[in-house]
Amino acid sequence: MKTEDIKKENYSSTYNGWRNYATWRVHLEMFDEPSELFEGCTPQDCKEYCEGYIDGLADSIAPNSGYNLLMGWAGAFCDDVDWKEIADSQQSYT
Repeated sequence: MKTEDIKKENYSSTYNGWRNYATWRVHLEMFDEPSELFEGCTPQDCKEYCEGYIDGLADSIAPNSGYNLLMGWAGAFCDDVDWKEIADSQQSYT
């Protein structure tokens, strides 16, 4: 199966009511609790917050040899997140 076909397949179904597994997981781990921090956030705000958090975490866990590998995996995972759905979910908390 080609990568494009796998991505299409992932986006054609949902995961626990979310767009896909990546969106569900990022919401669960980082945005599940209501917070004033995320009130009025845009999809780009949510993405930048997540990327900044991951960058700081990766730097503290693997500051040398593992940093690029860890950031590559995290970046690939975050590419599949529906950031609009994450941002929209935060609006229901306001």
